[in-house]
Amino acid sequence: MDENNLGYGATKAFLDKFAGKAAEKPAETFGAAWDYAFGWVNFASAKKQAIRQKDLEKFLLTIGDNISEIPDENIQEPKLSLIGPALESTKYYIDEKDLRELFINLISRSMDNRYNKEVNHAFVEVIKQLSPIDAYLFKKMNKSTIPVARYLLKFEDLSSIYLNNYFIIDDMFDSDQTAISLSNLQRVGLINIPPGKPLKKKTFYDPYYNTQEYFDIKSNDSIIKSKEAIDRLLDEFGGDEEKVIQTLGMTREIFDSTKQFREVDVDKTHASVTSFGTAFYNVCIE
Repeated sequence: MDENNLGYGATKAFLDKFAGKAAEKPAETFGAAWDYAFGWVNFASAKKQAIRQKDLEKFLLTIGDNISEIPDENIQEPKLSLIGPALESTKYYIDEKDLRELFINLISRSMDNRYNKEVNHAFVEVIKQLSPIDAYLFKKMNKSTIPVARYLLKFEDLSSIYLNNYFIIDDMFDSDQTAISLSNLQRVGLINIPPGKPLKKKTFYDPYYNTQEYFDIKSNDSIIKSKEAIDRLLDEFGGDEEKVIQTLGMTREIFDSTKQFREVDVDKTHASVTSFGTAFYNVCIE
């Protein structure tokens, strides 16, 4: 441990805190991994990064506080194969508070044998693939099953065109942002979104019929306007389809599909947390 390295004072204080205690050996293992991950950062060059240095020291001291709360009989030496990659990755996420906290919890609980059945090395890679929005939404789910939906166009032949991906209504983020996050949370295995599986309580989906996006689709979508024009001209031309096609400049194929349009609707289903996601939540969030 070089006293010129970033966080030397905080690292020394961290190790001194556990001297002569049950957590001394686990703390030393952590300290060695910390020095390997951050030892290359020279303190002098880091003076211009005071905020980042403060975040690093807070990160280290928070882990120390967490370890202090683990009962002596549950303290264990962490696996270097887990805390090494976790600390290495932390260098690139230290400015992201929500993601930094996930790493703090993962590292702290790798030293607590009560979490041995749930701590998974894959969690390091999962955190690396999450955005702050992903972390926010997953935490907000709180291991519960939530309603999600997407908008679609329905046709008389029972076919459909989906206009977006499944999303949730949130005060902080729009439908595009939550749709991307839900897709990513499903991709990394934290949640599951089965199509066509709505929750029994229908009122859960009422807000999806009252969004500005829904109103905009119903009033401005091109296929809706084309359908309105077709119906109006068919009435005006006494049902002469060829004359309507010629007037609107459509192909027969487009005319037939547009004529079949029935309504804009909400495709309802749910998002649930997987067993892998539950373990991740218990270790990294709760």
